Amino acid sequence: MWDAANSMSYNSWRMKVPSQIAVILTALLALFGCGRGSKITQVEPSIKSAQKQAGAVQKAVSELDNAVPEEHEASSGAREPSAPFSPAEILRNMPVNRESRCVGISLVAGALLEGQMLTDDVTDDPATLAQQIYDASLNKTKVQFHTRLTRDDGAAPIQSRDALEQLSTTVADLYKQRHMELIATEKGRQRLRAAMGEVVTSSAELDAILDADPDQIDTFFCVGMRRFPDGTFKDTNHAILIAKNSIGDKIVYDPNDPGAAIPCRLHDTGDGVEVTWKCRYRDTGQVTTQRYQILARETFFRLALAKE
Repeated sequence: MWDAANSMSYNSWRMKVPSQIAVILTALLALFGCGRGSKITQVEPSIKSAQKQAGAVQKAVSELDNAVPEEHEASSGAREPSAPFSPAEILRNMPVNRESRCVGISLVAGALLEGQMLTDDVTDDPATLAQQIYDASLNKTKVQFHTRLTRDDGAAPIQSRDALEQLSTTVADLYKQRHMELIATEKGRQRLRAAMGEVVTSSAELDAILDADPDQIDTFFCVGMRRFPDGTFKDTNHAILIAKNSIGDKIVYDPNDPGAAIPCRLHDTGDGVEVTWKCRYRDTGQVTTQRYQILARETFFRLALAKE
């Protein structure tokens, strides 16, 4: 999994002048850990660390406190995709995000929303379809899938909780396997470091990415910080869906808050675009604020994960 213990700290990454320790840690950059369920150990920040982080995040947090409600409605004006189900339906049926499955959850959701559903009587093999979904994220191709997934206890609808849990877990495992292969060699670690520097450069570029998509929704990888209700911060990495609704506003679909279409704020930093939103944190009863830099997913996959 990619977690804060195995990645450059967000502030060091933003400054682009990482310490020697941070440079070593970037060898383990690319495996997504989506919070406390990973190897991340919650640590109360020191006064100095808190001052650094709070200065960068507090304004966004305050704005969200005033602008974004803690309760989100599933219907937010997001455009309906061509597939016969919505982002809210897919994410609502996803498993609770744990064990760094946010990558699998987001890639599966994106693939099914963008893909072509075949209506014959064939049922899909889970391992085969999961591999197709993973491969499609490397080359940005559409996935063809059927209405039902083969399971030991009988075929299940492709958008059902059981089917999505099986697919998202298998896709996440494929991602983890490739990551472990990369960090085993110096060349692989260099590829991860190079890929990590490829970001969505501006909100205008994000608009162009979404406008080029038929349904104006796509999967993105992010690196940044999460703020908990007790005021603690945690460096973390994540995978989400970002959509553009009918009036041009951006909406986040976060695997930590399944089914919610979440308002967000974008901020151009000069060396990338940051997205900030507030949502429930899994099934903990907590509401957290996230502030992330958006990575260029296609470039990240091509540089870091594609087989040579």
